[in-house]
Order: sequence, then C-alpha cells, then structure tokens
Amino acid sequence: MIKVAIVDDDPMIRNLYKTLINDTEGMICVVECEGSKDTVKELADSSIDVILMDVDMPIMNGIECVRGIRDINQSIPIVMLTVNEDAERIFQSLCYGANGYLLKGLRPEKLIHGIKEVHQGGAPMSASIARKVVESFLINRNTDLSDREQEVLQLLCDGDDYKTVASKLYISANTVKRHIRSIYEKLQVNSRGEMVKKAYQQKLVR
Repeated sequence: MIKVAIVDDDPMIRNLYKTLINDTEGMICVVECEGSKDTVKELADSSIDVILMDVDMPIMNGIECVRGIRDINQSIPIVMLTVNEDAERIFQSLCYGANGYLLKGLRPEKLIHGIKEVHQGGAPMSASIARKVVESFLINRNTDLSDREQEVLQLLCDGDDYKTVASKLYISANTVKRHIRSIYEKLQVNSRGEMVKKAYQQKLVR
C-alpha cells in the first residue's frame, strides 16, 4: 500500500486528490494539509511513501517545504504540483530535492502513474516541464569551471566577501576578481546575485 500525503492550501483540490488516491487499488491518502513549519516536521518525521506538494501556498510555499523536509529527511519522494511552468520555480524545487514535477490539471491516470513512478525510484515530469529541463541543460552544458574557480564560487555562495575569499585561498584580491570575471562569463551572469542563483540551480555548489 503506497501511503500518500497531499500538501495544498486549497481544500477542494486536496479532497479531489484524496478521493482519486483512495479509489485507486494499492494507494491510500494518510495526510492532507497545507504548507507550514508544522507540516514540514510532521512529514519529515513520518513513514509516508510519497508526498504531493503544491508549489504556491500562502503560509509556506512548496519550495520552502521541500527544503525544510530535505534538511531532516532525504529519502521521502516528493512530487511538485503546479498550474504554471515557471522555469525558476522548477529548478529551485529540483535543486532543493524534489523528485518530480507535474502540472495540475493532468489526467487522473497520469497523476496515479506519477505517484507509482516516483515510489519506484523514478522522476515523473510533465512533458513541457521535461523540455524546459533539457533546454536548460543544453544551454548550460558548456559550463566548465576550473578547480580554483569552483573554490571561489563556493566561498562566495557561502557569503564570504572578496577579501575573505582571498585570505582563505592565499591569493590576492585582484586574482579573486579575475576568477570572478571568468565565472561570470562562463555562467553568463552579470551580478553576484545571478551567479549565486545559477550556481545553486545547476548544483555547482553545496
């Protein structure tokens, strides 16, 4: 029996998914709730088999919930559900540990298939979402940071300033700036904020 949790701020949506799951042989909905800190702790400490997670919720959105759950539990499969195809949200969710990404409104049998797939170790994605992931990979496949650039990037993402990076790596501030210019060029970004964001999206840092 696959035990499923539904996290969505809309009670009608939760009830719809709950009915669908409970009417499917071999599945049962054991938790339905909206995103919050209590939700994160409850789910992370549970023996649930699959979590269906809405992306847009008012108290605590799905991306924050995924991040919180993964801080405690790395193994529970999580499938994100959304009404849009926002690339940034897709990659944030995947980078923080979501296992799949499906669009709301898909046919019931597709959702059930997605639950079974992620429970078996797969990564279910709506076709349009999968295309965005592939496109991003193709755009960024030539990113090739040197070992030193990787070290500089990691320290900057950790919050260190240029002088601290220089001190930790025993190099000059000018050398740090040179590495940063190269990182900007390779990642195709124009600011530190964009660099950090892209580094996490592409899993270039821890």
